[in-house]
Amino acid sequence: MSGKAPIFLDTGRSLYARRMTTSQRERRPWIRVDLKRINDTNKPTFTELLQQTNPGYIVVLSPQLMLDMLAGALTGSIKHVKDTSDGAQYEFNVSVDKANRTLRLSENARKDRKKLLRTLAITGDIFKSTALIRADGSLAEFGITFRATPDRQATLNLVAELKTFPPGGQALGRLRAPTSSETIRVNSVAEVQAAVRDQLDAAFKAFRATQAAK
Repeated sequence: MSGKAPIFLDTGRSLYARRMTTSQRERRPWIRVDLKRINDTNKPTFTELLQQTNPGYIVVLSPQLMLDMLAGALTGSIKHVKDTSDGAQYEFNVSVDKANRTLRLSENARKDRKKLLRTLAITGDIFKSTALIRADGSLAEFGITFRATPDRQATLNLVAELKTFPPGGQALGRLRAPTSSETIRVNSVAEVQAAVRDQLDAAFKAFRATQAAK
């Protein structure tokens, strides 16, 4: 999100990103990549992975993916770590395969997710996770340490974290997926990542300008 304007949306089968445009009346302000159209890709090399790790890479480790991964929690691995003023903290493992099976994803959807994760050299199945559960039983925080293996000599940990508003707190409302008349279809996740990166860079520059003007 940038202010109140959404800049990215993941529907599970398609990724949307708002384009950098100069006109508020732009008829097609979004670009869209359908995961089924992503070609099978080789894992990025270590250098390529470092070069593409920027704010835009969050389109792969999106909130939708994180929520889906909760369905892959391996119950036998759950360990209560400690109680805090914010709730109870747990550690456990999550499995991509179990999440896919629990959510009853189609074979095509499973292949799409596999290709998507592979763009960040994530090819494993089980990853370490943490969660903070509020006293009312709601999820406050959820984190996954994804293991990226671009080659046999390198292993990188990509940490994704999700934080939620407490029940009854701030709500953003339900986002509507852009229609086909509002989107330009692309065939590369990298193009969506670049669009998100550009939007975040622009928002940060606008913020810095506002602070400097005070």
